[in-house]
Amino acid sequence: MIRRFTRIKILATIAGLAFTTASAEEGLVSQHGILLLTANGGINPATGFEWEYGDEYRLVFATSMGINATSANIADYNAFVQNAANASTFRGGALGNITWKALVSTPTVAANVNTGTFGVGGESFWLVNGITVVADNYGDLYGSGTHSNAINMSEKGGSPLNNGSYSSLWTGSDGNGNKKTGFELGAAGGTSKGGLWGFTSGAHWIDRFNLSQTTAGNSGDGKLAIYAVSEVLTITDGASNPSLDPSSIVDDRDGDPVGISSLVNYTVTFSKDMDDTTVTAADFGNAGTSGFSIGTVAEIGPGVFSVPVTPTSAGTLRLRVNASAELDDEEGNSLDTTTAIADNTTIIVDNTAPTLASTDIVDDQ
Repeated sequence: MIRRFTRIKILATIAGLAFTTASAEEGLVSQHGILLLTANGGINPATGFEWEYGDEYRLVFATSMGINATSANIADYNAFVQNAANASTFRGGALGNITWKALVSTPTVAANVNTGTFGVGGESFWLVNGITVVADNYGDLYGSGTHSNAINMSEKGGSPLNNGSYSSLWTGSDGNGNKKTGFELGAAGGTSKGGLWGFTSGAHWIDRFNLSQTTAGNSGDGKLAIYAVSEVLTITDGASNPSLDPSSIVDDRDGDPVGISSLVNYTVTFSKDMDDTTVTAADFGNAGTSGFSIGTVAEIGPGVFSVPVTPTSAGTLRLRVNASAELDDEEGNSLDTTTAIADNTTIIVDNTAPTLASTDIVDDQ
């Protein structure tokens, strides 16, 4: 992964407000285009420095719809928040391109485990408007201090469902995102822990009231909102197309000759993180003369792929990306394959056994 110390210039309008970032010629963008990189003064709250290529962050919302807390299956709550995001048209429907998890605890799964937000450090958290910081990192999210902002925005960009006292919602959790024993969602006793989506101080946002799973809320039906946390999102270089230098196609044989049917593992490193669904065996070929077969292509790192090749006849082996192959980076920018991109090393494929003539055996006397 190439790290860059550059930033972008974009123009976006949210809720009637225009936001312009700096450095038009530089190419950093947020994944799915939701986070504005000039928000918070252009500073990544998790690092205290300007956004850089590869920096990570999360988005959060509280649902606009309610759900009962009777299920003990975490998958039900994950599906609920994912469906809410999928149905949203806010931010051009981009929320539906993201994987979301519910920030709730059940008797078997804690909220911080379900969302992958346990431990120290971690990413910053932002509302889905892309301009409002909620917390700098995991410690700030779960700490006893005050959030920068309440999680008071739904997947639709408006207020979350307000069907309970003081903006109550289901969490089943304590202030650290752990299970609130006996009061998780789906707890056998029929009562679960709720938080307050309108609060920022202390743990009240996640750990405030014990509420009836079936009758809580002003409507008396037990349907309250829940929090959703996005997968880890990344700052990327979205302005440029990916590239592949021939020297970045490297075999594991140091270019030495191989026999027929000998596996050669190539490592192919692109300049940017690639959409792995667009990089397949069909995109590769042999610029040499040997017959060949290509196994399953696998991404082993951001923009780095393993390509297993087996020569099936004598000749030469020289891996290439085929002309007109369609390979895209994570932002949908395409690799230029107007012409094939071939390895700059040619491997000899030889099926001739070595020989030894008697005259080649010489003593030292």
